[in-house]
Amino acid sequence: MKKTILFLAVILLFSSCEIFEDYDERTYYKVEGVGYVYNEYTKEPVENVEIMVGCNFEGRPFGTVQPEYEYFETDAQGYFHVRFLKRYHKSNVVGITIGAHADNNKLSAGLISFTVDKIKKSQNNILNLDTLWLH
Repeated sequence: MKKTILFLAVILLFSSCEIFEDYDERTYYKVEGVGYVYNEYTKEPVENVEIMVGCNFEGRPFGTVQPEYEYFETDAQGYFHVRFLKRYHKSNVVGITIGAHADNNKLSAGLISFTVDKIKKSQNNILNLDTLWLH
């Protein structure tokens, strides 16, 4: 009887803990963000620019999830499209920041920041973002 109770206690302990849970579970909005990157001085589109999408999360009872970053790249016309993370590590995304870096971080662009309300209000699953100007 003691072995059975011990066995059941161990099973209960492991099934109630998050030990077996996939901590990299991500869900995304169906909305994509699109935009362009141009060189501020030459006014030309810039290819192969790294677009960084940073996500800020709502607080958790025992601290907060650190910002999560995903990276995308521009095409030959400076065009980019990005996905927006909705939920990660059991925490909802509350804010998005988008930036651009090129030439080993010698050139950078100003940041675009907004709350997820802007994503939720998007009409056609496409969110047109401001043009990023590298300088």
